[in-house]
Amino acid sequence: LIGALKNVTLRDASKVETARAAYEGLTSAQKALVTNVNVLTAAESTLKKLEQQAADKDKADEVMVLISRIGSVNSESEDAIEAARRAYEKLTDAQKALVSNVDILTAAEKAFADLGADKKAADSVTALINKIGTVGRESGEAIEAARKAYDALTPSQKTMVGNLDTLTKAEQAYAGMTSGDAAAAGVVENMIRNLGTITLDSENVIKAVRAAYDSLTDAQKSLVGNAEDLAKAEKTLTDLKNQK
Repeated sequence: LIGALKNVTLRDASKVETARAAYEGLTSAQKALVTNVNVLTAAESTLKKLEQQAADKDKADEVMVLISRIGSVNSESEDAIEAARRAYEKLTDAQKALVSNVDILTAAEKAFADLGADKKAADSVTALINKIGTVGRESGEAIEAARKAYDALTPSQKTMVGNLDTLTKAEQAYAGMTSGDAAAAGVVENMIRNLGTITLDSENVIKAVRAAYDSLTDAQKSLVGNAEDLAKAEKTLTDLKNQK
């Protein structure tokens, strides 16, 4: 029986067990006559290693299945990734060495972490857009800040901003409001530009320009780029009148 135990595989488990049982059934005197008991011992040792290797492979295969189930990483992948990582960390070093797709787990963890950072960036822009609120003539800075932040996002981050249409509509509404402001400011700018050389005869014209400027809203006044020239013209006229 022992002599047949050569090149032992897992299939030979019953043969090894039979040989051991037969050997243990001998008397001490009979055992002393068995000259190849070392072959039985070696076979048992080999079989134990093979069984451990098979068990290690089964454990590794279970983890590999968990990793393969992660699939494409998205916001719902956290549980699957954590389950795979926990299972992997419970393995022995020998078992870990048999997990051939651990790089997929590592990549999935990184992708999920990046996804979290992307969501945080997108949520920040979403909040800026929400802060715009009802669009008025003072909404320019808020709209501009939201647009600048959105444009700075990566393509994947932009897909996570669910209120982009709110920003677009706010821009359109604000453009409609300020286009009239720009036109009104432009008229006053031209009036200031046409003042020319100031003389004592310029008083009525200057008063008319001042009246036009003062009739503008604060938003429109902020668009008049040469308002300082009007103030200078008024001072020049005052100086001329004082010189009379």
